[in-house]
Amino acid sequence: MFKKYITLVISLAFTTLNSVNAQNSNVAQYFDDSNVSIYTRSVKLGYHPIKGETSVSFEKGFGNITALEFGIGLINVSRFSSLERFYDKRDYYFALPATTLQKSFVPNIWIQPKMYLNEYFHRFYFGFFVGLTKLSQELLTDINAVMGYKIRLLPQLSFEFQTGIGRRFFTNTFYLAGVPYEEQLSVVVIPAIFKLGYSL
Repeated sequence: MFKKYITLVISLAFTTLNSVNAQNSNVAQYFDDSNVSIYTRSVKLGYHPIKGETSVSFEKGFGNITALEFGIGLINVSRFSSLERFYDKRDYYFALPATTLQKSFVPNIWIQPKMYLNEYFHRFYFGFFVGLTKLSQELLTDINAVMGYKIRLLPQLSFEFQTGIGRRFFTNTFYLAGVPYEEQLSVVVIPAIFKLGYSL
């Protein structure tokens, strides 16, 4: 069910972004943007201070205002475990498997279609974030609506902050009288990510 939901969200996001991009003209030609408009690709180093995630991502622009960013990261297990208990005090909902707790970091991958506003060319944007986190045998799926703001430090160097709101979906396994049961659960998540980017 989650896979179908993720596919639907990504498909709708791309359809919306492509439609908006087709209806917008190239505004970059009307003002001096310090040659920012010539850069359509960028590599970014990100840090999520709440869950201790360090990530590397790549962004590719399509047209004037649409872009696609995808990345991989490593999440600090001890920080992530504390975060889960902050969202819900019932620890069994978020108790990490013993095999995961023995690790220092767990992997995370994500993809994010985004749209920049014409009035804030390559600065203010909003989009959709879909991320997968592997916790031993368990997979957490994050689906967020996000927005961010990019500051140009130099023509090719940028600093970016991104936040938003969404939900994390996962399967919880619990035991009653020694018998395992599974239930599909979700919690609200609020991401906060800082990124340093270099345009190519």
